[in-house]
Amino acid sequence: MKKMSGMLLTVALLFVTSTVFAATLDGNYSFLSRTKANQPDAVGWTGSMNIANNVMSRSIKSTDGTTEKTYVQTLKNDSGDVYTTTMAKSYNPAYVGKVEQYKITTNGKELILQTLNGEFKEVWAKK
Repeated sequence: MKKMSGMLLTVALLFVTSTVFAATLDGNYSFLSRTKANQPDAVGWTGSMNIANNVMSRSIKSTDGTTEKTYVQTLKNDSGDVYTTTMAKSYNPAYVGKVEQYKITTNGKELILQTLNGEFKEVWAKK
């Protein structure tokens, strides 16, 4: 009986810990910058991102307003700052279902989303 209650407590603590950690990312953000292969990308673009209930929705728009890229991804915290995402919706249908890992960190009011190899990086400001 004691083992069972100890296991339940451990499971409950793990759930609460992962929920609290994920909740720290929740919020609305404004697009600041993006790099691909360590080169500036989407310079001057604007955008918004919302993270809630383990879903990350991002949309960025070109400076002339002719191009908009949208992404909706589910988030699963693997450990620490590493998340596995699954693309649920995208401006590009070929991306739907794509599974990727990202490191997501916060620095003050900034959220940094980057691939584990650093080839892709977006910086967002919390509103």
